[in-house]
Amino acid sequence: MAKTSEFTFVLKGASPDQVLAVLSSAEFEVTQQASQDGNKSCEVVEVSRDDKRLVYELHTVEYAKGITGIDRSKTINTTTVVTWDLGAQTSRWVYSGPHGKRARVSGGTTLTASGEDSRVRTRLDIEIKVPLVGGQIENLVVRATEKHWPSYERIVRQSL
Repeated sequence: MAKTSEFTFVLKGASPDQVLAVLSSAEFEVTQQASQDGNKSCEVVEVSRDDKRLVYELHTVEYAKGITGIDRSKTINTTTVVTWDLGAQTSRWVYSGPHGKRARVSGGTTLTASGEDSRVRTRLDIEIKVPLVGGQIENLVVRATEKHWPSYERIVRQSL
């Protein structure tokens, strides 16, 4: 059974264009990835860019994670493909790691104007197709993500 986590916050005095410039930058992505438990390093590789769309990959080295938590004796390599629709100011990302099709992890961000401010709505969707424990793993990931949302917001604010 799939799980979802969403987080919304408002950035006073920042236009969606300003926020988009930050959120789609390599510097922000590296900082944001480093702030998450279990991420040792991240490299941003731009795949394509034009007036309408930006696509890049995050190649991340993470500590292995399991039901018991982070295992710092092992690392895994993951790739996240991020696609920004620059006109709509929305992104969609898809994560892939060592668990292949058994773990579907994706999400995205939507920026909207709110007067002179910007509203940032970000989302995580997760589905773990492992009998008996998949739901438990989904719940753990959602809880960890919800614990991380305030840190994400702080990093966005500091990056503006």
